[in-house]
Amino acid sequence: LNQGNYPEARHFIEQGLACFKEAHDSWGMASALQYLGRVMLEQGDFALAHTKLEESGAISIELGYKNGIAFALGLKGHVALRLGDTATARSLIEESLALHREVGQQSGMAESLFLLAKVSQAEGNYAAARTLYEKCLALLEKLNEQDLQIRCLSGLGVVAMEEGRPASAVLLWSVAAQMREAQGILMPPLDRTDYEPAETSARTLLGAKTFASLWAQGYTMTPEQVLALQEQDITPTPPSSLSPPAGVKPPPPTNYPNGLTAREVEVLRLLAQGWTDHQIAERLVISPRTVNKHLTTIYSKIRVPSRSAATRYAIERKLV
Repeated sequence: LNQGNYPEARHFIEQGLACFKEAHDSWGMASALQYLGRVMLEQGDFALAHTKLEESGAISIELGYKNGIAFALGLKGHVALRLGDTATARSLIEESLALHREVGQQSGMAESLFLLAKVSQAEGNYAAARTLYEKCLALLEKLNEQDLQIRCLSGLGVVAMEEGRPASAVLLWSVAAQMREAQGILMPPLDRTDYEPAETSARTLLGAKTFASLWAQGYTMTPEQVLALQEQDITPTPPSSLSPPAGVKPPPPTNYPNGLTAREVEVLRLLAQGWTDHQIAERLVISPRTVNKHLTTIYSKIRVPSRSAATRYAIERKLV
């Protein structure tokens, strides 16, 4: 799931569910149906996700399994949120949170707080969303669940952007990206729908160079350091002084360092500004596989092991 291979995850969960049904294992069925609902939710199959979560919740009620009931309620709330029904979403997720608290399920409490933050964000109550994300992060300090911590940091970044704090947003997104890379975790599709418009706005408002500089800074920081800076921000660059869009035509000279080609510099410049492989591919009208090949060659030529090191290289040599 964390690697983003939802079709394969769905296949294996469905196989497991079939085995649990054959064995008449109600506990296994409740769990498998819940995970199947999660996958379908991320795939955008909201109606079927709701059906599977209803089934999971019903079995959990028969078993008296309050954790299962709570997780199913929270995920049904997430489905309602994605369908635009924030009132139903809030009601279901608050019920989920109460059940998790009753049984002392801290992971479930954290997930419910995260989802309530999403609801407040969708309602335009950014102060409440920020508080909920921060409560979730405080709870996660006791748990070893970096995937949800990363999602909270990204969500806080979107809230910061909505509150007019673009520099804080970029720092939060960057530290989250660094953690995702270290853990081999991809951003879930539903989180990406919230993130990408905000990221585009921040890039436009700040300009390419400022965005890249902040991204590189955040990549070297810890979540605690970035969170401590949340009350600070830089003055946005006026629209009249925005940098021209990066990645279209690399400026002269054509003799780039380390034998980099013009196309490789285009890719490196976009990477240094925090663009994902998919975004780079769309911008340059090439396939993600080609982007990956370019990055492999770039890393080899400039002798760096990671995106963060490549970003520092690009900034130090004023390629952005």
